[in-house]
Amino acid sequence: MGSHFPGWRWLALAGVSLLAALLMTLLSKSFVYGVGHAERPIIHFVALYGIWWGAFAASFWMLKSRREKPGLVFIIAVAVVLRVVLFASDLIQENDVYRYVLDGQVLLHGGNPYEFSPLEVSEMGKPALRESLAAEDAQTVLHRIGYSSIPTVYPPAAQLAFAAGSALGGWNWIGQRVVFTLVDLLVIGALVYLLRLLVVPSYWLILYAWNPLVLKEVTNSTHLDVLVALFIILLVLGINRFDSTGSKVWIGFAALCWGLAVLTKVYPLILGPACLSWLYKRERKLEQPILFSGVGTSVIILGLVPFFGIGANQLTEGIVTYASDWRMNEGAFAVLAWLFPNPRLVAWAVIALIAIMLPLLQRERSVDAFVSIIQWILLIWFLLIPAVFPWYAIPLAGLLVLSPGSRTAGPLVVLSGAVVLYYLSFFYDYRGYQSEWWNWTRLIEHAVIWISVMISVLPFSERKSMRS
Repeated sequence: MGSHFPGWRWLALAGVSLLAALLMTLLSKSFVYGVGHAERPIIHFVALYGIWWGAFAASFWMLKSRREKPGLVFIIAVAVVLRVVLFASDLIQENDVYRYVLDGQVLLHGGNPYEFSPLEVSEMGKPALRESLAAEDAQTVLHRIGYSSIPTVYPPAAQLAFAAGSALGGWNWIGQRVVFTLVDLLVIGALVYLLRLLVVPSYWLILYAWNPLVLKEVTNSTHLDVLVALFIILLVLGINRFDSTGSKVWIGFAALCWGLAVLTKVYPLILGPACLSWLYKRERKLEQPILFSGVGTSVIILGLVPFFGIGANQLTEGIVTYASDWRMNEGAFAVLAWLFPNPRLVAWAVIALIAIMLPLLQRERSVDAFVSIIQWILLIWFLLIPAVFPWYAIPLAGLLVLSPGSRTAGPLVVLSGAVVLYYLSFFYDYRGYQSEWWNWTRLIEHAVIWISVMISVLPFSERKSMRS
């Protein structure tokens, strides 16, 4: 287990992280919903996050360059304490969780979350739900939901997680935090198991367990993307076990996890070609990819069937609106919008092309190669989409642990720090700054990430194995 007492450097880095988590929890008390926007300490939050990320980046550097390594027990103990400290924090610039609560309550009351928008549900929802919505805490939730004129954008597996959170917390959003913190701990457990299977040293767990991006966007902000991370990690587990045992049961397991990932957030569809390509190349047989596609497609269809009674148009209204209209914190997409009349079509065409071609061009048939390919696909997706929110990178943080020697490792560490600049958009908005401030900040954020990607693919950046 590697439980030896850590050296002073690791104690210092753990101390900085714990102090940052404590200060962030204290700072969060100044973020009161709907109150004092211009006085919110957003700059202090960004600066504190930057210091925290500095300790995280130093951890990555130390793992690469020094012989002294922390033990797994120490890593997990610090990770748990970090989460306990942040569990007491208030939401920092976040309101997605209120939509989670409403969706969960609609499902618990026998309704269809896709049928009505939050503005309509009080008048048109199920009688039991309408009665429940009359309570003060329910009205608070309704009034804090963003984009309340459109139905939910979240797929069925996400809805089940929301229902679990609402069952625990009622109309209090803390139930959602309990559920997704538990999912976060499951991700850590799955990573520990996979690190052993992949013969990757367990100390690389730090890249997820101590990652300030994960801690801010899961423990504090309570984002469901950690559930996507869990299903993708379990997908890799299924691929690994099939590679080791040859049992087709593991193909079914991998397909199940891929289908559940799609049913949590639609974009894991782009990982399908990588799965099919790897399965075919392993034995040059169509049987395995056909089994995977059959099971995965069946899972997705079965997940959608209970909600399909309202019709396809209404079922997809929220996600179609999101895909057509949302635009926030975009980087490369802004360049596409300047060059092309239909930048969304171009962006998705490029993402689809990469999702198909990268696996086809990959000659290596190892599980490591599979992990590397899906890292690249998700990273390019993240950089090209029109709405680049920090929490979308949570699955990438999980995959980083499994392939710390890949060319994506450095860029993903950089990304986990650079994305905090997204929060300055609120500071500029609240203070009435001109749009140029946000444009330049966004340029810096994305330029730093793209430069790290470019450096990582240069010939001199070839990395040695991290299995030592």
